[in-house]
Formats: sequence, structure tokens, C-alpha cells
Amino acid sequence: MYILIIKVFLDVRRIDYIDNLMQRILKKITIVSIFLLVFADGSFGQNISLTVIYTNNNNGNILECECEDLPFGGLARRKTVFDQIRYENRNVITLDAGDFLDQFGTKPAQDELVIKLYETLGYDGVNIGDNELANETTFLESQLLSSKLPLVSASMTNQKGDKITKPYVIKTVSNIKIALIGYTPKSSFRYFPEWKKLEIKIENEREKLRQTLAEVKDRADLIALLSNAGDDEDYNLAKSFPMI
Repeated sequence: MYILIIKVFLDVRRIDYIDNLMQRILKKITIVSIFLLVFADGSFGQNISLTVIYTNNNNGNILECECEDLPFGGLARRKTVFDQIRYENRNVITLDAGDFLDQFGTKPAQDELVIKLYETLGYDGVNIGDNELANETTFLESQLLSSKLPLVSASMTNQKGDKITKPYVIKTVSNIKIALIGYTPKSSFRYFPEWKKLEIKIENEREKLRQTLAEVKDRADLIALLSNAGDDEDYNLAKSFPMI
């Protein structure tokens, strides 16, 4: 069992000395580096640096946003940044908390392309958010669940109560096992029309999360929750589940 001392020391959104292109892209990407002091048996320690790349709310965009003053984004640029980070850092995990497809469900062809491009970005865990359910009912199974993305969701089931994907995946980085759990609460779908809510079922999501945490606690050294719940709920989750 590892004893971990974690210190966040870098958030690139607050760095202003990187070049202009990198700065414009990185404002959409959070990169956190973590120092881990690992004791295998209590007799010695080894410093390990872990870099975490985090994204969310792509909202179906492929190119940079058409914002004249803040032209951020673009999946091609994101791929360039990801590759550079992985080249410069040995231990990297890449996470997305969901809502990477169009929020209105009016661009299924573009969403199909987003899925294909996301497959090339090398994510280690991708949560299913409410945007991913915005398309017609057949899209979830025919396009999203059949993709190569490492999808996770501990809260979603189909109408029969069967899990639609894995609740978590475990990624091993330099002998550190990291559990990546997906979580999207029922409240995320409060603006959905009723007919679109029939494709999946979210009930007792907190209890399902509790069960998932109990399942991974002896299998992982670190636990990361990919949450699509919003800031207030995320704060409450962190208080309720301090092992995250």
C-alpha cells in the first residue's frame, strides 16, 4: 500500500510566459503536476512526478471558437499540445469529464467526427456527460458506445438497470494505480425533454458512487472522479467522499 503526499504546483491557465499559440490553447486545458512520495514498505521513499491533463465541455467543437478576442480551442491544436506535454513529461494521464459532443443534438455528423478525433487524442478516461445523450436515441449505442474511447460512468444505466459502460478504469503510471471514475448526476439532465430521458436511467447515483469507491479502494492508490455535476455538487462530493 502506498502512502501518498500530493502537492499541486502548476496550473498552466495562470502562466503568462508561454508562447502565444500555447497560451491560447492551454486556457482550455488544465494541466496539473503532482509530486508523489511513495513508500513501498515504510523503509524508503521515491519521488514520482505525475502530470494530469484535464479537459471538459468541448461542446461538439472541432475548430477554434469564433471568438474574435479569445479564439481558443481546436482539436488539432489540442493534439499538438498533448503530444508536446507527453514528449516533455514521462508520467502523464489525460482525462475528460464529459460534454464533449454538441449540447443541442443537432449536429450528429459533426459529433461522429468529434468522437473519431477524440479517439486520436489518447485519453485515459472519458466521462459520459449529458451532452452525449443529446442526439437521437440510436446515436448513443451506434456511435458513442461502439467507439474506442475509454468511457466511464458509475451513475448511468439503461432502462433495464444494466450499466451502459464501465463505471471506472484503472490506469497504471510508474507503478501507481489510478482509478478513473465517471459521474454524471440526474440533475445534469434537468433541461432535457422527457422523451430524451428515456434512453438512460440515473437513480441513487450517490449510492452507486459509494459502491464504486468501495470496489476500487483496495485496487487503486489514487482515485480521480471525472464529474459532470457542476461546481457546487463537486464541492459537496469532495466533502462527502474524502478519498477522492
